[in-house]
Amino acid sequence: MTTSGNRGAAFNLGAASSPAFTLLPGKYRAVFIFTGAGSIALAQLGPDNSTFVTVVNAPTGANLSTFVELSGGTYQFVVTGTVSAAFASVAPAER
Repeated sequence: MTTSGNRGAAFNLGAASSPAFTLLPGKYRAVFIFTGAGSIALAQLGPDNSTFVTVVNAPTGANLSTFVELSGGTYQFVVTGTVSAAFASVAPAER
């Protein structure tokens, strides 16, 4: 993990999902960089308090930078499939 806080998070994931982290509500820029045949998603903890629900998904082989309005809560970068050299971040968008 590079940084994590309630106003953003950045992770060197390698091939594994991130630990959970908390974000405040607001507009964020999410960035996903990886190689492999899998995908990385930014997911929010659901109302059952155990299931993470996808908010933004970077599909197979697609490095992605996007803006998203997020509600406050617990989030996680979730890696699926075969992914390596994965980096993901979410940071407040410039207002």
